[in-house]
Amino acid sequence: MTPFFEAVQVNTDNQVVRRNRLNLLGRIRAICLQAADLGRLEG
Repeated sequence: MTPFFEAVQVNTDNQVVRRNRLNLLGRIRAICLQAADLGRLEG
């Protein structure tokens, strides 16, 4: 089974698919930012 982010090209020529994928990445980012404050990490 291929991992999701290895099999998906976000910037596809299909405008609808691209918008949906960018929205999905935005939702994942928002969830990650709620779970942890990554700005507090050193290094």
